[in-house]
Amino acid sequence: MAYFKNIDRFGNELIDYYPPQTVQAFKNSSQSIPNLADTTVSGWTNQLDTSNGAWNSTTGVFTANRAGYYRVSGYVVYTNGQTWASSVVVSTHISKNNSRYAVSFTSEEVNHNQHVMTPTVTAVVQLNVGETISLTTWQNSGSAKTLWFQSITTFPNFPFFISINEIV
Repeated sequence: MAYFKNIDRFGNELIDYYPPQTVQAFKNSSQSIPNLADTTVSGWTNQLDTSNGAWNSTTGVFTANRAGYYRVSGYVVYTNGQTWASSVVVSTHISKNNSRYAVSFTSEEVNHNQHVMTPTVTAVVQLNVGETISLTTWQNSGSAKTLWFQSITTFPNFPFFISINEIV
């Protein structure tokens, strides 16, 4: 793990400084989300990753390599062209060790075939070394639904994202 040694003018070592870990990534591929199943959102493209290997963009799982507090945010968008019946619930969660930790959800009140975007979910999560966090989603439409993705160059101001920031 990279760190910086602080040395005073006499050559005495003061403290070790570990820069805060930060991950910012956007969704880079579609993904099928089964009915009634918490599903980890995977297939991310990193915009910034200073996590020293803690973040796996392929699986969408962050494994803490040092204990601390982490601010986590994210949301997803389901692809348009899919029919959504009334009273369908779509939720996004921050999961800690594969269990829901924080939840945001939306309930579809009318039939339509447009994009469905979940509200952003944000939480501060305390992690010990080896514990995991991920962004998961769930829906109860009665069939599998697909997550939308986009090119960051096509929609530079509207990326679907996950953000993980160590609080120091």
